[in-house]
Amino acid sequence: MASERIPALASYFVKVVAPHLSEMIGQIQQERPQDPSSLIYKAFGEARDRADHRRIHQIFGACGQCGDDRDLEALASACHLRNEAIASAFENPKLWDRRRTLNTRANLICNLANSHIKTWMWARGMDIAEARRLRDGGEE
Repeated sequence: MASERIPALASYFVKVVAPHLSEMIGQIQQERPQDPSSLIYKAFGEARDRADHRRIHQIFGACGQCGDDRDLEALASACHLRNEAIASAFENPKLWDRRRTLNTRANLICNLANSHIKTWMWARGMDIAEARRLRDGGEE
């Protein structure tokens, strides 16, 4: 598996979960729940249900062969990178501006998280254009 597949998959996962996290932030701002961790769990659960498994296979390029130890390790690395990117996005005060709409906030989450992923790739000398190609089109 090419190393660009990990950030490509992390970026895809960010795109899938961003609308749910945006909605979660709105709920936190309106309701002030005692336990926001349940909202985070719900957001990631809804995103997991919405993820396109065919798309994940396209990004992996394994054509139904996902599941060996290297693929599972790459998947874990992609999830770890996604979590780091989302945590980085959540530190930005612009994300918490109450005037933002759900769509605007979701787009901001994607932009901030993808910026983190690009920085991560740049530090490792990875091809950002290749990761973008994998994320947006997979391997045909």
